[in-house]
Amino acid sequence: MLNVAQLADGRKAIVIRTSDRLSFKKCRRSWAWSSHLKRNLGPGNLAGPLWFGSAVHYALEDYHGYKHFETAADAFRAYCIATSKQHLRDLPNDATELFQLGTDMMDYYESGWLATRKIDETYWELDPHTGEMIPQVEVNFEIEVPLADYPLLQAYAESQGADCCLYRGTIDRVAIDEFGRLWVVEYKTAKTAAHHHYQTDPQVTSYMWAARHMYPDREIAGVVYMQFVKNQPQQPRILSSGVF
Repeated sequence: MLNVAQLADGRKAIVIRTSDRLSFKKCRRSWAWSSHLKRNLGPGNLAGPLWFGSAVHYALEDYHGYKHFETAADAFRAYCIATSKQHLRDLPNDATELFQLGTDMMDYYESGWLATRKIDETYWELDPHTGEMIPQVEVNFEIEVPLADYPLLQAYAESQGADCCLYRGTIDRVAIDEFGRLWVVEYKTAKTAAHHHYQTDPQVTSYMWAARHMYPDREIAGVVYMQFVKNQPQQPRILSSGVF
């Protein structure tokens, strides 16, 4: 049986996230231990890649959003310091090395990489409840999957005692280009950059689907897939011909 969420309107819902889909396909046993739909367990200490990735996401959210911090590196450091003081789980064993690496990467991203490129600005949207313009960074969404269109899914939901099925997720950033089109911006931190999965990536495809529901009056042009390779920034090597 799955853990079913109780909604404010009284309905019971199966809540699906992309991480659940990935874990379910990779290893059913791992999914059963870790998914919020099942046991919802985690390790005693924070996993280095997840902690580092969360810190980078926080830094980029602030830098491309409200800019509470002067630089992206300042935001990265603030996240690391805050989690070291307040998190219930222990930091990764290599937290010190990751702290320095992330600081250097954010410095390079802001002062080096962005300085030589023009990227689309963050899209800001009016909050109908507060009247405030909100930067579309770390945008949470919740979209109901129409069970009537999928009889098998409807039958399964009913067998679990659920009235509906919701898809939840968070889009890292939504950018707008000079033509008024929106782009879903996805951040990834990894040891090496990958290039052969864009058309079938389950997160990117589902977020494109979600964006069309979230911004129905805007054209969703595509995805900007930004990969942050976890290496110290270095000057390019100059060849004997004199070029990089």
